[in-house]
Amino acid sequence: MATSGWRQRKADGDFSKNEAKGLTNIPLGGTMIPKRNHIGGIMATMTLKNVPEKLHEKIKMSAAVNRRSINQEVIFLIEQALAANAAGTEATLAEVRLLREKLGIYVTEEEVTRAKNEGRYRPTNEEIMETAKRLREKTAHYHLTDEELNEWKNEGRP
Repeated sequence: MATSGWRQRKADGDFSKNEAKGLTNIPLGGTMIPKRNHIGGIMATMTLKNVPEKLHEKIKMSAAVNRRSINQEVIFLIEQALAANAAGTEATLAEVRLLREKLGIYVTEEEVTRAKNEGRYRPTNEEIMETAKRLREKTAHYHLTDEELNEWKNEGRP
């Protein structure tokens, strides 16, 4: 059986170490770019810094249990998290839309605002003035200068 492609180049000794690692040499300065993946896209590289030791150990254990490299495990976990998040959001929106259609309920922004404010206590202007008067009477004996007030205001501030 005749060999072709990279196997033939390897057999002929025309196969570089970089090709074995999935990299292609670019003539200018020997810079390397990643080859295309099995889908035809270029694979990106990501570096994680300051990973907590406990998290690293958990990923390492999970990778060992699942017989994957740490890199493969991290990619799997990220894909799983993003898929779950997207699926959860889409499922929730689908349920809400179905319920809205079923019940024929369409809520305007004004109705939402009114519902949020319904049942909340809103003092009248007279009640606000009365409360302010009582506070002034209770604190009338305090003699506070503007300097003291500003000092207290700024206390604890950088």
